[in-house]
Formats: sequence, C-alpha cells, structure tokens
Amino acid sequence: MQFDAGLTGDAAALARGHAAVLTRLPATVHAFILVELHKWGTLFSAEQRYQRALLDHLTDLPQPELVRATAAIARIEAEAGCDRIARGNPARFQDEAQNGYPMLTVPFALVPNAPTAPFPEGFNAKPSPYGVSFVGSACSEPRLIALAYAFEQATKKRVPPSSVP
Repeated sequence: MQFDAGLTGDAAALARGHAAVLTRLPATVHAFILVELHKWGTLFSAEQRYQRALLDHLTDLPQPELVRATAAIARIEAEAGCDRIARGNPARFQDEAQNGYPMLTVPFALVPNAPTAPFPEGFNAKPSPYGVSFVGSACSEPRLIALAYAFEQATKKRVPPSSVP
C-alpha cells in the first residue's frame, strides 16, 4: 500500500533515503512512520533521532528477517481487514484503523539510542523498544490476543523479563 506522503525538508529527504524499506513495510507500520515524519518540525531532537534510528534499524535488518516479520504483520492486517482502509493519507489510515477500537501492542524490535543519545554523560542507555499495535472492532479482545500471540510466535521478538522464571 502506498501513501501520499506530502513531506518536505528533512522529513522528505529521510523518507526518500529509506524509500525502499518503506514500500516493503505493512500498511500499519508504514503509516505510523509517515505520521511521525509529518510531525517532523514539531518533534524534539531526541524524537527525530529516534525516528532516524528506527528507519536505519529497519533498513539494516537482514532481508530474511524483514521479510519474515513483515509477512506476519501483513497477514494479520489482511485478516483484520486494515490493509484496505487507506485512501492515501497515513493519518486518516491510523484514525480509521484505531479510532474507538481496542488496541493491543506487542514488542517488535529494539532501536539503539545512537548515535548521540540525549542522556547525561556516563549514562548507559539501553535500546528503546518499538512495538506493533493490533486494532480490532468492539468486543474483539479475544481475537486481538490471538493475533498478537500469533505475531509473537511468528517473529520471535518477545523476550520475557529477567524477573520472570
């Protein structure tokens, strides 16, 4: 699914630089990134670094891993019907996919706080989590849990906390 990005300046350059990976992403992930790029001028520098790091991470993923992860998301989007919502506007896509419906977010990746994290000297920041959200219709929580579990099993990205035996 392609969106009419309508981006300018640094955000447009970033989208152009990562166009190959953006076009291979499932609609929900693609829309999320473009919505954030639309807000580029209002983002704090740390948020801009996060978005750059996220795009770099997705671009640097080995092709088989990206294909496996995006195939699982695309399959779940198709099952939920949210791969057909967009009308070219990523913000509208997100609104139509999420507005007033239950949502469940599961881990997808860890994005490094690099190259220059906005932390005090000597602070060793761990990578930031990036999640994928599943949205359903009213009273669809059991189905969302099943989809999220299937996604976790397909991508093998969830790591239980060390406090869990």
